[in-house]
Amino acid sequence: MDDPTPLTLFTLDPSGVVLTIRGNLPPLRGQSSIGKGIFDLLEHHRLDQYREIFQRALVGANISTTIETEYGLYDLHLLPAHGPDGTLTGVHGIAHDANERRRFETALRQSEEHYRSMIATLAEGVTVVDADGMVLAANEAAQRILGIPLEELVGRSIDYFAIRAINEEGAPFPPDELPIAKTFRTGQSQANVVMGFQRSDGELTWVSVNTQPVWGADPERPEAVVSSFLDITGRKRDAETLRRSEQRTRKLLEAIPDLMLIVSADGTFLDYQANSDNQLLIPRERVIGSGIWDLPLPDELKHVGLRAVRRALATGEPQTMEYSFEAIEGYYEARFTALDDEQVLVLVRDISERKRAEFELQRRINVLAALQKVDDDLTKSLDMDYALVVALDTAVTMSGASAGFVAVLEGDEIRYERTTPGYPSLKDERSRRVLSSGLFARALASRETVLVDDVQLEPGHEPLRPDTRAMLLLPLVSHETLVGLLGLENDRVGAFRNQTEFMELLAARIAVALDNARLYQVTRQQLGELQALYTQVKELEQLKTHMIRVAAHDLRNPLGVIAGYLTLLEGELGQDEKYRRYFETMNRAVRRMEQMTSDVLSLERIHAVQTKALELYDLRAAIQRAEADFSHEIEAKGLRLQLHVPAHPVVVEVDPVQIYEALTNLLSNAIKYTLSGGSITLSLWVENGRAVLDVADTGIGIPENQQGQLFQPFFRVKTLQTQAIDGTGLGLYLVKSIVERHHGTVRFHSVEGQGSTFGFELPLFEPVGNR
Repeated sequence: MDDPTPLTLFTLDPSGVVLTIRGNLPPLRGQSSIGKGIFDLLEHHRLDQYREIFQRALVGANISTTIETEYGLYDLHLLPAHGPDGTLTGVHGIAHDANERRRFETALRQSEEHYRSMIATLAEGVTVVDADGMVLAANEAAQRILGIPLEELVGRSIDYFAIRAINEEGAPFPPDELPIAKTFRTGQSQANVVMGFQRSDGELTWVSVNTQPVWGADPERPEAVVSSFLDITGRKRDAETLRRSEQRTRKLLEAIPDLMLIVSADGTFLDYQANSDNQLLIPRERVIGSGIWDLPLPDELKHVGLRAVRRALATGEPQTMEYSFEAIEGYYEARFTALDDEQVLVLVRDISERKRAEFELQRRINVLAALQKVDDDLTKSLDMDYALVVALDTAVTMSGASAGFVAVLEGDEIRYERTTPGYPSLKDERSRRVLSSGLFARALASRETVLVDDVQLEPGHEPLRPDTRAMLLLPLVSHETLVGLLGLENDRVGAFRNQTEFMELLAARIAVALDNARLYQVTRQQLGELQALYTQVKELEQLKTHMIRVAAHDLRNPLGVIAGYLTLLEGELGQDEKYRRYFETMNRAVRRMEQMTSDVLSLERIHAVQTKALELYDLRAAIQRAEADFSHEIEAKGLRLQLHVPAHPVVVEVDPVQIYEALTNLLSNAIKYTLSGGSITLSLWVENGRAVLDVADTGIGIPENQQGQLFQPFFRVKTLQTQAIDGTGLGLYLVKSIVERHHGTVRFHSVEGQGSTFGFELPLFEPVGNR
């Protein structure tokens, strides 16, 4: 079998029989195909397609087509053959193997699709521009970066981009300098050309452009240029932000007052940044390359600085040193921080202000400590002499005065004084005259400190000491009251300069101390007067008590005699209606006087007995006793008595005699002011840890406008109904005195015409273990 060749030539007669054949391309296989019909050789399932093609050729048509067989693709060309007379004698055919071409075309198409896919997915924009400057093709990235739809981008002239392009300085980009135009002009590729493009939406986009020429038949000029460009707007913005940040940092560094140095391990200065003050004391141009040893510093300070550099490198921990010396003014702090294994950053800062503040703070602390000690010394005693001694000694010592005085005033006169040894007394005639004029008078009148460097230059001033030159006069003012004057003198001119602030603070404390001592003296004097007055009053009170006791006691005997003789006379003459009314009136008067003397003696007894031992007393027993003692009187008046008493004990710690007396006073008043047919109720209960006892009646009641005077001694309710009722006005006062002496409270409620309720509350007894 012959090897197939890519080309077969054959001739068919008008009926389609193979006449000649050259080549061995299946299915026409050389000489074996001669004499056979063409339709017999071809595939039967495609016979109709083939028959149509050959029949068209057999009728005189030129055919060029590609057919598909079981052996692959063939390019088929059929030409009609004519005889001398022009009649159709057959068909000449050429069959060419098209499989290789198809495979090449497929591969080429796939390669083109692959590259198109790659270009489409690139983050870079890509355009192809022809020699006329028109965009032939572009990818989606180009559309996105330039902000132009793809259909509008393709076919657009590069002139559109030229008028919207700017360089990095913000100036318009020259059209001839555009990367694409330059590549067309020079034939050279362009790389990383940065330009800005003003998009149609107004946004400025920065791109980095690269171009590559595409050569054709003309060796002098590219037929196209491929341009790729990357959106660097974000990078450009970041770079601008970084540039501005660096600029701000640089400005900040220039504004920082600190001196900054980078120093090597051997002390050489590698870099230098300082403000206008050259804290190194050497010219700025000589700093780099010089070292610590070149500084005009004491050798010891240089050694300390170099040790700090090496320690910072060795430990990795910051080192700090402070220094000051005569060549410079002020104080400085140097901080050493290792940047790496070989370099140290040194920051030198002027800390003079901080040091001055620290010194001032320490001075104030010392002042406060001294003032605290003065306060402690001055407050140890309120004795005036002690206060004067401490005040003057402290002031003289702290001010360094040669002499001085302190005076306490009372009005315009000096009441108390203290002077240093040898200083004239302030109370003699000359001193009083001098103190009323000159600097002394000015200080007292203005209540302001007077500081004089040299009194001998002060016109109109007469010193108390001839050697005095400097003087400091401090008015002593407490609570806006002029207490006195502190005077300090020195034999040296200007001795009290810069001491005014502290001495004024000291004077304020001395003023308070002396004022307190003065008030203490006044208080002691007033206390003595009060004690003498109290003694007198006490003696008068004892005399009054004695006279009341004697009078009340001595009245009982005459009243007893009168009562006895009234009884005898009433027995003899009482049958006569005329005399019986006289006897009743005299008996009521006697009983009233007896009641009054009894109440007075009870009050006196209550006030006198203050330390009697108290007893535990069940208030139920007091009620039961009162019921028994007053039952006959209650029945005689036609009244009803009701009791509300708890079953359990109600124990209080009291004087039983006095408490029962208080109860009987309340019960007696209820009987006295309740009309026949009325009722009286005695109630006892416990509430909030207190025993409550009430006596309620349905009597005549008390007018509201008179209730505020109840419990006052000798007060009696004044109404038409009470005029005929005897009483002393001491009963309720007696009850209140008894109850309050037992830490209790009285209680009452009354409505005129309906009745009254009087009672009291007493603390319940609580055993020690329960308290």
